[in-house]
Amino acid sequence: MRTPSALFLTLGALCAQAQTTHELHVSESAFNPPYLRIQLGDHVRIVWDREVTAKHTFTQVEQATWEVDGTTPLSGGYRFGEGAPEEGRDFTITPTNDVWYVCQFDAEKGLKGIIHVEGGMGMQETAGPHEVRFAPNPASGRTNVVVPDGWPITVRILDGTGNQLAQQHLFAGRTVDLSNLGPGLYMAEVWYTDGPLLGRKRLLVER
Repeated sequence: MRTPSALFLTLGALCAQAQTTHELHVSESAFNPPYLRIQLGDHVRIVWDREVTAKHTFTQVEQATWEVDGTTPLSGGYRFGEGAPEEGRDFTITPTNDVWYVCQFDAEKGLKGIIHVEGGMGMQETAGPHEVRFAPNPASGRTNVVVPDGWPITVRILDGTGNQLAQQHLFAGRTVDLSNLGPGLYMAEVWYTDGPLLGRKRLLVER
């Protein structure tokens, strides 16, 4: 059996290997590159080019929204730029899943793109009857479960082989305590309490 310290070192090594920071530029009329392929654990620096004068945002949306040039933000997703919760022209993110994003002002003009995240664990993510997300992700001491209703849920934190490391029952609140976990990559399962699996998502813990 692995000791907790050995497990955290293994997970940390998985996340740290070949970490790279990629630059994604926002120009006057495009995201460059519009399709960015990264490895799990890589960082993406989103920077507005100096000559940009138009109003632009980097807004994460659902894939279905992206496909019809919609602009409805994804609950718990990234929202940067003009008029967004985080305004400015320079941000760094560490995606754990594919990011479908648009400019809320110019999506219908094709100002949108995709960040594709490769790599992962022995276990695979699983979609349940509802969309489940964790925000923030990567997270530090705490993260919030984003689910579409207020039913009691159970969150289970697993290692890459499926061993359960922690479990929390959540009722009205949706905050998950991560303070007892070391830095690394985990799989987080969300279940209806005494019910079916809602979803399984990768969760990156950073310190």
